Amino acid sequence: PPNVIQPGYMKSLQECGFRTYGSGSAGRITGKVTLVNCTAKNVRVGFALHANSENPPVSLTDCIAMGCERAYNLNKAHVINCRGNAQYGPLLYLFGEEKSTIDLTLLPETSNRTVNAVATICGQYHEVTLKGNRYQEHPILLGYKQPPAGEISAPISEASANGVKLINKTSMPVIAGKMAEDCTVITDTVVQRDGKKIEILRHKEYPE
Repeated sequence: PPNVIQPGYMKSLQECGFRTYGSGSAGRITGKVTLVNCTAKNVRVGFALHANSENPPVSLTDCIAMGCERAYNLNKAHVINCRGNAQYGPLLYLFGEEKSTIDLTLLPETSNRTVNAVATICGQYHEVTLKGNRYQEHPILLGYKQPPAGEISAPISEASANGVKLINKTSMPVIAGKMAEDCTVITDTVVQRDGKKIEILRHKEYPE
């Protein structure tokens, strides 16, 4: 509700570029999923990929998402050298209680449409590296989850994030919400720290 397109947002007429259901669908069980050098453009979700507890993480290498409402929506994923923009919505929605390792580059394209966040991260024990720059600033939200159904015009709610390591090599600010705990943020940008036991390091203090 109210079931109308909100002003200021870009909406796609296409569904997902690449999508899996961790538990399968229509009696089919999802197995191991690997994507290499795949491109999603101008869709509702570029990569909506989930793995269940019985399978290894979904694997993405050298993939790119351009002009999507949200580029990567991931649960239990291993991402290497992938890219995307936050032109019309977030680069990343990450969630799940099983560890994901994420290596994503934020591309420079922007627009005059409303974007509420570059990324939201919740769940536990993820290792997330975000790189790249652009002139528009939107926050990286740690301890927040995607809106219902990923609707980019809906409010973003807080959610538990525990034991997450965020390496922010972008120029975007970071907000660690009240439900973030025992997390490490490595960044040279501004950090709003509302959670518990949030360690903040500058890149010169962090041996990679």
